[in-house]
Amino acid sequence: MPVLSPGSVIEFSIDCPIFASLSVPIASQDTVILIDMRLYYEGKKVWGHPEVFRPERFINQAGEIVNTKNIISFSFSNYGEENFFRKRACPGEIHSKFVSFSLLTLMLQRYKISSLEGEPKPRLDLRLGFSIKPYPFKAVFTQRILQQ
Repeated sequence: MPVLSPGSVIEFSIDCPIFASLSVPIASQDTVILIDMRLYYEGKKVWGHPEVFRPERFINQAGEIVNTKNIISFSFSNYGEENFFRKRACPGEIHSKFVSFSLLTLMLQRYKISSLEGEPKPRLDLRLGFSIKPYPFKAVFTQRILQQ
């Protein structure tokens, strides 16, 4: 079962203006802060009803990415508010996106996925911890008849 990271790491700098007003005791300039990104991505103030599936929040009819000011692409920066969000290079990111997309597409093409009759529907909330993952659930994969 895949595990999703719930947060991002801030490489903290003691002179960073974002944290200047916090009353959190900081041990040293090398303090690392873990942030729960779910609080941002599930925030009603930014997304309205985040639990409702609405792809138009991120992509328009032409397939272009929109609303980029609200998308945190990879992690936080530590030096000043003007470049607080930054994109960090992950050597496997392109490959993992390709493999994930290909696998999901293949599964959806070949199988109809439904909940098991008589079983409760899967929970939409996630189990918290150092990482987050879905609660266990049962599903039925019914093979589709592919037209040649």
